[in-house]
Amino acid sequence: MNIVIIDSGIERRYNASIGHRINFTLDNNIIKANCITDDKAGHGTLIYRLVKQYYNKEISIIKILNENNQCNYNVLLHALRYCLKIEAKVVILCLATLIYDNRLDEIIDEMYKKNIVVISSLMNGEKFSYPASLRKVIGVKGGNIENDRLFFYNREEEIEVICSGESLYTLNQNSQLIRLGGNSKATALFACMLVGMIEEDDTQISIRDKLQKWSGENALPDLSGKKSKVSASELIDKVYEESYYLHKQDKTDFMKKSVWSFFDNTEAISKFLKIVMDKCGVNDAMFREKDFICISDMITNTLSR
Repeated sequence: MNIVIIDSGIERRYNASIGHRINFTLDNNIIKANCITDDKAGHGTLIYRLVKQYYNKEISIIKILNENNQCNYNVLLHALRYCLKIEAKVVILCLATLIYDNRLDEIIDEMYKKNIVVISSLMNGEKFSYPASLRKVIGVKGGNIENDRLFFYNREEEIEVICSGESLYTLNQNSQLIRLGGNSKATALFACMLVGMIEEDDTQISIRDKLQKWSGENALPDLSGKKSKVSASELIDKVYEESYYLHKQDKTDFMKKSVWSFFDNTEAISKFLKIVMDKCGVNDAMFREKDFICISDMITNTLSR
């Protein structure tokens, strides 16, 4: 099954584990292609890493977004046409525009007829956007859903799927703390569920029937690929333990505080997390916001200084 992520590319350290890859750019109104898919924004890599946790087969990467997560409309259309050429089954689009173009409708219609499932995120803060709002696209938005294993599907809604939009935190290739949340995270998470429940020969109708059946049920497959040496809860305990020894606080007082209250900036947190993750052998760990809730406040405070 050919799963395609159209986004900002992928960090080089993952090149060996991906299938087909290509980069489309616009140069003097001419769309050019090359195989350099280095991710300068980090967004595409986050999407890939989340999907890869649950899908251990090759994933195709189409880079169209620049370092600002932007691209030309014609490049987006070209990338979608390319999905027809490489016989994609599922196309993941964690991107959005408010501009409607009938050419987009035409391409999506052709993909729909060939049973290519297009999943697209709603633009954050908006009630509609494209491609998510098109009838033959499965639109996704993030909601306040505590259980990451659930999604809710309503085929009568313009945006059919609601999934957890709770932020995830991790380290990028430069050991910097980064975040994936909102509608993009929800879309990537939902893609994991959808890929786990469909078959190559499923039609658009049978796929939507499956979504209706699994709506509100635990649908996320078990983690695949290389397993971590520790569970998420053990890793969190390890963070507290390492922080306790680092700061040498009274243990009773220490346990009443957030780990992150001992750090002044996100760079310090990043360095500390890198040490703990390396010790535990979980370099690709992605932490839920509720596990590390104060990171969000620290990032906000750091950026506002």
